[in-house]
Amino acid sequence: MEKIDRERAFIQENSENSVNSAESETSIYINLSDVDIWKMFKSGNESAFIHIYRKYFKSLVNYGLQIYRDKELVKDAIQDMFIELRMKRKSVLTTDKIRPFLNTLLRRRILKYIGKSNGTEHLGQNLSEYGFLIELSPEQRMINKQLDEETIRQLNKAISRLTKNEREIIYLFYFEKHSYEEIADIMELKKIKSARNLLYKALAALRENMNPQKSALFFMLF
Repeated sequence: MEKIDRERAFIQENSENSVNSAESETSIYINLSDVDIWKMFKSGNESAFIHIYRKYFKSLVNYGLQIYRDKELVKDAIQDMFIELRMKRKSVLTTDKIRPFLNTLLRRRILKYIGKSNGTEHLGQNLSEYGFLIELSPEQRMINKQLDEETIRQLNKAISRLTKNEREIIYLFYFEKHSYEEIADIMELKKIKSARNLLYKALAALRENMNPQKSALFFMLF
């Protein structure tokens, strides 16, 4: 327990006032590949670990909240995930894609937490049954001026009719920009083909739920 507390204190000390900073990428890491950065982390480089934490924390929070609507629980899950990574860094798998690797670990951890809470009132209130809906950034709104609030509402209404897995794969493919292979790992699908088929099925269902003009606007986002 003392070791975990020390790890938690280290992360908090080195992440204060930094996770929302635009300076997550320093000159040391800009030209390094994910493979190189991950190798540095596994070899014990604390700067590489802090860089990974700061760079991906915000996107991990956003993804976690799509799964479970409890910001503190999601943040705790992320912190616990990084504590375990730091404690077991030597035995952690090598990866050439850090972001999908972290998304996979976080998804498993949140689902594990949900499993432990199964049947409680708290769980029912916070499960993101209608997660993975469209939330446009100010930049996207500027680029896509045809997407007014009413259009977004209709798009989200159509998306909400999809299954949770269909909504999630649209989110991962279009918003997180993951490949089919990465999505198969994150969603724990047995084959890459399964990810591709699920996306095709989700898009077909989305088109059925919307008129052609509105569905075309969805694809203008990307």
